[in-house]
Amino acid sequence: CVSEGNSFLVGNGHFGYRGTLEEYRASEQVAWNLVGVYDQRGNQWRESFNLPNPFFFETYVDGNRETVFDCAPLKHKISLDLETGVFSRFSDFPSCELISERFASHDDDRLLASRIVVRAQKAGHYRFVFGVDPDIWDIHGPHFVEKEFSTDGLTVSFRGTGNEGAVLRSQTKYCCSSASVKLLSSSTFEAVAELEAGQEFSLDIVAVALEGEETMEFPTFDVAKERHIEAY
Repeated sequence: CVSEGNSFLVGNGHFGYRGTLEEYRASEQVAWNLVGVYDQRGNQWRESFNLPNPFFFETYVDGNRETVFDCAPLKHKISLDLETGVFSRFSDFPSCELISERFASHDDDRLLASRIVVRAQKAGHYRFVFGVDPDIWDIHGPHFVEKEFSTDGLTVSFRGTGNEGAVLRSQTKYCCSSASVKLLSSSTFEAVAELEAGQEFSLDIVAVALEGEETMEFPTFDVAKERHIEAY
């Protein structure tokens, strides 16, 4: 999926998000790339900024991590619906299925959203690690000389300053089906659940790229998706 990231990209003219997997990090070239906002580090090539990835997600079942790095899925599919601009993923792991979708809103070009569902295939203790990954992929970076993360409940705020003084911000709101959630770091969380076979854990993620001191009200994932498809 690393080599296919640009083929499965979602975008809206304000930014693009590469078609990578939720467990991927900077080494797998995850990128939420802004259009028209550039930075130069030293004498290296000038290039556009990447914001930190808001869709990082890992599943652990009875202490064992189940990602493409740990076990080959029995079935695996990624797709991009060109009629709706929605990216989808299905991975069938030994203990669970992971189903996700994401889109870059064509209703509000500041907004990027995803829904992740894990369906248990066996009873067990399920642990989910998710949040904003501070490890940002740059080709000729790093482009942020300062990075600040803060949390307010399940909302993560980022503020970064580039080499040439540009200030970029993002906010990400998480809403999950587990009542047991705790903060792991300034940008990541842990949720745990005891699931029976067939039960699901779901996580909705709505992220926004902001300018200056701009603020906005977060729509729910379902409302954002409906508005996006109407505008697409």
